[in-house]
Amino acid sequence: NLEPKSEVIGFGLDDKFENYKDLEKKDFVIYAGRLEESKGVKELIEYFKKFYKKNKKIKLYFIGDGSLKNVKAEGIIYKGFVSEEEKYKLLREAKVFIHPSNFESLGIVLLEAFMMETPALVNGNSEVLKEHIKISSAGYTFKDYEEFEKNLKKTIAQADKLGILGRKYYLENYSLSIFKEKLKRLILEN
Repeated sequence: NLEPKSEVIGFGLDDKFENYKDLEKKDFVIYAGRLEESKGVKELIEYFKKFYKKNKKIKLYFIGDGSLKNVKAEGIIYKGFVSEEEKYKLLREAKVFIHPSNFESLGIVLLEAFMMETPALVNGNSEVLKEHIKISSAGYTFKDYEEFEKNLKKTIAQADKLGILGRKYYLENYSLSIFKEKLKRLILEN
C-alpha cells in the first residue's frame, strides 16, 4: 500500500496560563471577536440587556471591533481592540466567556478562554461550539433567552469547577505540546 498514512491532528495553541494564573475572577462575562450581527452579537446585546435588569452585579465586556461597537446598553462595556496580553488577562478574569455565533469553524477564542480556565456559554445552534461544550463539559449552550438566562446563571455559579474542566480539555486536545507530539508521531510513522 503506497498511500501515506494521514490523520487530522487539529490545532495547537501556545499555553499562556502561567503568566495569568494568579489573577482573581471578577464580576464580568466576556465576548471577544468581531462585533457584527453575523456573529450573534446583536442577539447577545438584547439578551444581556434583559439579563442585566435582574442581575446588576454582572457586567458584559466586549473585546473587538465592528459595526455594533457603538450600541449603548447599561452593563455592557466596550474595550475595543486590546493587546494579546490584555486579551488573556480579561479572559482569565472573566467568570464566563460567551460565544453567541451560530456559525463557527473551530472557535479559537473559545479554546483560549478554556486555556485561561474560563468556562463558556455558547450558541447551541453552532454544531462546532456545541461539540466543544459536550466533550469538555466546561459550560452550557443556549438557543433562546430563557436558556441564556438559566444557563448563564448556572455557568457563573459553577465557574470554578467548569473552568478547570475547560483547561483540562484544552491541555489534552489543543495545547501546542500535544499538537507537536501528534505531528512528530505522524512523521515518524510514515
